[in-house]
Amino acid sequence: SDLQRSGPAAEALKGLERTYPVAMAHLQDDAMAVKVLSSNEVVATYTVDEHPMEIGVRLPSDYPLHGVEIRDLKRVGVSEAQWRAWLLAVQQLLSGRNGLILDALTLFKKNAEAKFQGYEGAECAICYSIISPTDQSLPTKPCRTCKHKFHGSCLFKWVSTSGASTCPLCRSIL
Repeated sequence: SDLQRSGPAAEALKGLERTYPVAMAHLQDDAMAVKVLSSNEVVATYTVDEHPMEIGVRLPSDYPLHGVEIRDLKRVGVSEAQWRAWLLAVQQLLSGRNGLILDALTLFKKNAEAKFQGYEGAECAICYSIISPTDQSLPTKPCRTCKHKFHGSCLFKWVSTSGASTCPLCRSIL
């Protein structure tokens, strides 16, 4: 098991599971997984439409003398500015407010859930995915008639290969 390793991160997660079993069970679900990669690093993976986004929390060997490092491992469906804001909020929670790793990972999960809430059933009708396979973005380009949203890259490909600039669903002019 990943949790049988030793070190500050492993001990922190073991402590979380012993002290807050309900909270850890709530944190880890179909969308979110938490793993201890080494003796001092935890990785949280939030999966959206089969596309994982990941952050890492690394504790230095001399923790708490030196601060926790938040690592940007993989970003999908979120703008660079918003992703940086999420990472900064997690960093602030751990460093500035003496938060727990559990609190930080819960904050990351809540941000991701809030961002992607309401996207169920809102897949791009061209690629049938919420996250673009090309540029990892969300569908943001709406048809003015039917209001369905598409990925910009999918819409570009649709228009360039179909020979007409019409909506793939309602066939109105884009």
